Amino acid sequence: MVFQRRLREDSSIYSLNCTKMKVTVNNSIAGGKLGLVCVILMISLVSLSWHFRCVSEAFRVGSISITAGVTFGSMMALITRSRNPHIIYLALLGAGITLLPLIVGWPAVMSARIMISSKNPESALSYLEALRTILFILAIPTPFAYLGQHTADLD
Repeated sequence: MVFQRRLREDSSIYSLNCTKMKVTVNNSIAGGKLGLVCVILMISLVSLSWHFRCVSEAFRVGSISITAGVTFGSMMALITRSRNPHIIYLALLGAGITLLPLIVGWPAVMSARIMISSKNPESALSYLEALRTILFILAIPTPFAYLGQHTADLD
């Protein structure tokens, strides 16, 4: 006899099968809410670029940061799913490579463009540097929530 029970905990639905002791997680509910919140925050942060008159720079820096953050979250999810040590180390290497845009500051903010178009160039440059880090961090949780394994390994 298979006994299944659904528990609601931390916006995730856990399904427990007591005969095989296997726990599975439905991440679509938690990942959907988290993804929506992160996307709303990203859009609101990028929309501040109109005030600083650096929209093209914000989109250029933001798109690379979001792509790197999503890749980082996906690599972390792959690490939680895999049991093969080679795949885990390759995923760690891939996650480390995605940190390079934050460490190096790539793509470089075009200060000449901002000096011409912005009223306050120092604030615009500070905004773009902060935008790079914040968008990277906001892009990490969604792929990790959808793709990661958030339960114990019971095998």
